Amino acid sequence: MTTNPNQGQRPDPADRYGGYSGYRPSNPVDDPYGASQQSGSQQSDPNYVYGQQGQGQQSSDSQGGQQQQQQQTYEPPQSVLRRQGRRSSGSSSSFTPPASQGSVEKEDRKFAFYSYLGFCFTGLAFFFLKRKRPFVRFHAAQSIVLFVPIAAILLVLKVISIITFIPIIGVLFAVVINFLISIVVVPAAILWIALMVLSYRGVRVKLPIVGHYAEALMARFSSD
Repeated sequence: MTTNPNQGQRPDPADRYGGYSGYRPSNPVDDPYGASQQSGSQQSDPNYVYGQQGQGQQSSDSQGGQQQQQQQTYEPPQSVLRRQGRRSSGSSSSFTPPASQGSVEKEDRKFAFYSYLGFCFTGLAFFFLKRKRPFVRFHAAQSIVLFVPIAAILLVLKVISIITFIPIIGVLFAVVINFLISIVVVPAAILWIALMVLSYRGVRVKLPIVGHYAEALMARFSSD
């Protein structure tokens, strides 16, 4: 004995093939997921395209996720931004950015090299001879500000070294004075060579403290 799966259902009069419209519960309680209502609304809509509802839900979910990410973007408070701005404005480097070798003339690089070659003496000469060459004049001013105090310190130590001729005490003073002279001469010699090389390569090196006094010296004797 066979059973008809469509037993108890009425054929759909709108279907010309005499098909059955499927199970449609009369009581909404028997259809907890609302499948019949959803399928009925989709079939009654002439513009319905299969899968359109799922795509709409995916697009709405992606838009909602993007809005949520934009809302969760961290923005630092204004106090932190002000503190960072003060630090960046208050910090200043001791060395200015080096100029490229092609932007400085070869003659200027040569005169800057000579400004350091004879210590403060050639620096003083080129400071007044090359008044219209800012690159040469800066290195000449820096040579004056750097080597004049060094020469003064060495002169004082040489004067004090006269005490070394005193017996017994002079030996102790000689050791101390020679140690102080080496402390001044060795770093000064290394810095002297480095400044000559860098100036000849066209680099405008601004030493800490010394560079500020060199610029002040240039401003003091600037030509109109």
